Amino acid sequence: MEHLKESNQLCSDFKSQIVHVVDRECDIYEFQQAAVDEKSKFVFRSSANRRTHEGRAIDSSTLGDKLAVSPDLGTIIINKDGKLHALHVRSMSTCLRPPQRSSDAKSLPLSALSVCFVEVREVGSNEDPIHWRLITNLPVKNYDDACEIIGIYRQRWNIECFHRI
Repeated sequence: MEHLKESNQLCSDFKSQIVHVVDRECDIYEFQQAAVDEKSKFVFRSSANRRTHEGRAIDSSTLGDKLAVSPDLGTIIINKDGKLHALHVRSMSTCLRPPQRSSDAKSLPLSALSVCFVEVREVGSNEDPIHWRLITNLPVKNYDDACEIIGIYRQRWNIECFHRI
């Protein structure tokens, strides 16, 4: 969270805007809320089947439930490791329900977050199929917007290679 704040400060000095791109290891609600509180743009890969704000507290919907009934926007072809993969694209907007923490947890008060989800899923592959659920606060209104979010997330590997070098 310190890096998020420092990056935003550095970019504000240059009048630039950045999009924070993180993988499943940063799928932590407190980090997502910090990004929203900092007014940061982000694309996170989700690792959890989060609860949405719709429904009753005991019987609320999950991200997986809502994505399963959202319409298929189309198919995108990506090249991964020299192989072409056809991925089905879905998108939806929702409000995430904050996780419940025990009263002695040392976390900031959590609030609901309005976000968009983009899901890409490879169908028909016998080998480790690609399945990404991307959380973003960038607008996703149609197939082209969803493809832009996918393209932003795909840059993550280039960023990791840069830091490794």
